[in-house]
Amino acid sequence: MSNKDLNKAIENLFNTTLEVMESGKEEIKSMVIDLKDDYARKVMELSDIQQKLLLTIEEVDTLAIEEKRSRKRLAEVSNDFKRFNEADIKDAYEYTHSLRSRLEIKRQEERLYIKRRQELELGLKKMLHNIDKGEKTIDKLAKIAEYIEGNKKDFNETIEDINKMQMFGIKVIEAQEEERKRISRDIHDGPAQDLANVMLRAEYCEKVIDKDMEDAKSEIRELKKDVKVTLNNIRKIIYDLRPMSLDDLGLIPTIEKYIEGFKADSDLNIQLQYSEGIEGLNSGIETAIYRVVQEALNNIKKHANAKNVSIDFSLMENAKKNIFIKIEDDGVGFSETHYKEKAESKSCGFGIIGMKERIEVLEGKFSLDSRENMGTVIKISIPVIEEGRLN
Repeated sequence: MSNKDLNKAIENLFNTTLEVMESGKEEIKSMVIDLKDDYARKVMELSDIQQKLLLTIEEVDTLAIEEKRSRKRLAEVSNDFKRFNEADIKDAYEYTHSLRSRLEIKRQEERLYIKRRQELELGLKKMLHNIDKGEKTIDKLAKIAEYIEGNKKDFNETIEDINKMQMFGIKVIEAQEEERKRISRDIHDGPAQDLANVMLRAEYCEKVIDKDMEDAKSEIRELKKDVKVTLNNIRKIIYDLRPMSLDDLGLIPTIEKYIEGFKADSDLNIQLQYSEGIEGLNSGIETAIYRVVQEALNNIKKHANAKNVSIDFSLMENAKKNIFIKIEDDGVGFSETHYKEKAESKSCGFGIIGMKERIEVLEGKFSLDSRENMGTVIKISIPVIEEGRLN
């Protein structure tokens, strides 16, 4: 896509975004208006409920006084058979009962009014919150639209960087998912299986310890071996996540330790050289360098069919201090066409492209020179940032 087409596409994108935002703003305005209308109706209903509640409270108070008098009258009539006959008692009882019924009805009305008043007050409070939230959202959308409208050129100029960051983000996510899968697989195939075996051996020991002590002791010895193996496997998984020696020993000793272990699992002859002063780097830089060396060696082991590898660390003093890394092998190498195909392939993983992007994030430079049957050379330079100064 040409720059002209790209700018036009961006212009259309901005216009569409602004239209969507304007449409959303109008919808929110309509919702706020409806909320305000509903709020006004609820306020009127609350006022009506409040008036009815006050009248009902007065009626309840009046009925309560009257009911108390009627009960007193009923007691008086019921205890004076000389002055009052059966008809008088019946009338007094029925009147008292009628008052009680009316009082209970009014009290029920009072409770219902109070409940409704509470519901309305709570609803009105929520409506005010939503109205305020809606109006603030409208203001924010207006400001965002104004900002977008006034900064289209800036967006056009940075679109390429955004695309790069997006692709890098995808690569990072893919790498994270692959790492999670690897960790899950390592735990499932390693410590999880080992611990299941430990459980079975422990249960067996429980069964035979009272019957055959020697067998139980033998089983416990084997159990200790299993636990030791499991512990070593867990330590290896932890080390692969982030070598603690980076914090304890520093970059070069950690890489030396990794190379020794790597040589034990491969036929590669790996030579490490470094100059003095490569220490005290920012932890983020140290981790990136360690991962790049790790990835480079794994690529060489899997694909290069090499016999010898040299890794060289040095410091360069230019306008500012840089650490320079050179990783060279004598393997089969590959053509530039093959490299481009791998770079454009979605299946290339985090390998070479990932190494390059790791370095570029640190404002460093990454180059790769390879020819068929002539090996591969990776050159890296990174600005030196002391620990605690990387933003």
